[in-house]
Amino acid sequence: MKYLIQDIEAYIHERKQWVSFTIEGQEITVDAEFETISNLVENMSILELELLKNSFCEPIDYYKKGEIMDNRIKASQENKFPKTWKFVLNGSLNDLRTKNESLLLPFETIYEVTVFKKETKQPKVKIRTNNDKLYFCQLYEFQEIVGVKENEFFLLCGSLISPVFYKKGEIAEDGTYHIKVKDDHTIIKDLNFRVSNTIDENYKNNGKQELYSPNVSKKRNSQTEEVDNNFLSYQKYNGYNDFDDNTIDNAFEGDPDATWNVD
Repeated sequence: MKYLIQDIEAYIHERKQWVSFTIEGQEITVDAEFETISNLVENMSILELELLKNSFCEPIDYYKKGEIMDNRIKASQENKFPKTWKFVLNGSLNDLRTKNESLLLPFETIYEVTVFKKETKQPKVKIRTNNDKLYFCQLYEFQEIVGVKENEFFLLCGSLISPVFYKKGEIAEDGTYHIKVKDDHTIIKDLNFRVSNTIDENYKNNGKQELYSPNVSKKRNSQTEEVDNNFLSYQKYNGYNDFDDNTIDNAFEGDPDATWNVD
């Protein structure tokens, strides 16, 4: 019997890229290393996981009664709970690239990760991408997502992110207190983070290439700066520490001095 793949989530476990599939009618997810998936679905990129939505998983074998399942619960019946699966694609990979193109997420490449701290404030992470864009999120949340320690953040250069942002007016959690977001596309709500196989291999293959150096044409006058055709205001805080007004209002709660130790 085939089961529909309803949702897909990528995560890092022990420095490796893993993928979790939500399967129709199943209480537990199907989890596998991306390396295993890429061997089953030849030539599929880590950026193309969403193409597998609406394809199928089919059980190969089942847990025996009394066996401990992945969710640490004993199987209560024989041959009811699937143990291993195989993929049944809803067409060839090229077909899926055409049919499911709209499901793909927009990814950027990490160029630099910086941690900044201030007394009484929760530590934050500043992420600079190959498009020279800046994103901010809580340090503890970022560490949970990427699965490496702060002193190893340099290994993340060359890996891929697709941020989901708080919208204007939403309440963003900031550790022990909450912030009302003042503008869109500044404070990260969730972060899709991906590497091709392992964090260490990804850095070795991609992290040091010039491809990931910011190379953006900038034009500044006393009022605004143009970056990738987006006009950012520098009037309110006079470009304090080279941060635009929206970033200071949202990421630093309108406190320019909070940018003092941000590289």
